[in-house]
Amino acid sequence: MTKEETLRVLYIVKSTYPQHYRNFSDHESRAMLDTWAAMFADYDYKTVCAGLKTFLANEVQGFPPSPG
Repeated sequence: MTKEETLRVLYIVKSTYPQHYRNFSDHESRAMLDTWAAMFADYDYKTVCAGLKTFLANEVQGFPPSPG
């Protein structure tokens, strides 16, 4: 996956959990993008989007996904 595709995925995550990310600085947001881009490097965009969709459909704790 490219960094641009990762940014699109993170936009969805941040839009879904706005309270969690509301105080993130630009530096923290860039660090998050770099971390997630590294984690997604070996996956294709469709696979990651499918995983995110499954996560969002089943998540009940109120917390965004983590790269672990």
